[in-house]
Amino acid sequence: MHIPISIRTSNAMANTKGLVDLGATDCFMSLTIIKQMKLGKQPLQKPWKIWNIDNMENKDGLIMHYVDLDVQTQNIHRTLQFLIANIENKDIVLGYPWLHQQTQGHSIDSIVVHSGL
Repeated sequence: MHIPISIRTSNAMANTKGLVDLGATDCFMSLTIIKQMKLGKQPLQKPWKIWNIDNMENKDGLIMHYVDLDVQTQNIHRTLQFLIANIENKDIVLGYPWLHQQTQGHSIDSIVVHSGL
């Protein structure tokens, strides 16, 4: 399922669609959208190895960075970690952490992602 996502920083705004993926164990963001929105990335303490949905190792290898963002769904605000990865032609993948924290008893029409930068 794809849902509209608005990404807002103090300097820019972008509208995109995010893939909601119950099978994704984390939330992911592409390096392209990180650069476009000038989001500050942080190094992971330990790089992560990931596999794509087809059970193939991600072609970019290890995930080295993440970004923490405030995510608003309806009136619920939560800070979530997005791992920066090659997610093919997607900007954002919302995985289990987002589904667990954001959807308890709420319908999902759209979300807004804010950067404190």
